[in-house]
Amino acid sequence: MTSEPNDITRRALLSRVAVALGAFLSAALGIPVIGAAISPAGRREEAPWITLGPLSGFAIGEPRMVQFGISRPDGYLTTNSPRSVWVYRPDANNLLVYNARCTHLGCLVNYRSESASFLSPCHGGVFAASDGHVVDGPPPRPLDRLDHRMDGEVLQVQYRDFLVGVPNQVAL
Repeated sequence: MTSEPNDITRRALLSRVAVALGAFLSAALGIPVIGAAISPAGRREEAPWITLGPLSGFAIGEPRMVQFGISRPDGYLTTNSPRSVWVYRPDANNLLVYNARCTHLGCLVNYRSESASFLSPCHGGVFAASDGHVVDGPPPRPLDRLDHRMDGEVLQVQYRDFLVGVPNQVAL
């Protein structure tokens, strides 16, 4: 049997099959490994929706602090972090939900009814209840507003933490 230039030998055929099989296995195993290594860097976790209670529980003109916990998995552990928001109904048609942390150092703000304002005990920062703007003190920006929605007659908030001490609102 004579070998023509276009004929392939058994050794060459097996070599090409081995290379093709190796390339296929490398891609089949390598792509998921690379995806698993890169995906956490690009994944942005959406803030959870937290139920705050029925709308009837929030009196018009009187801010109310609501405290709750957020569970966050970390490896084998799940931690429950306490969080707070201020809910303010200036009138029957409007609703404001503020992150209860001062934008200066992150201390919890307290409501002062005599001046209709929030006071930070850390450095005396004062925020207006009507829109959260800074009235006095060192806070670099207004109180952080949070997205909220009504689920029937129940108020829910999409809670987020923000970087403190900076003039721009930066979600963590």
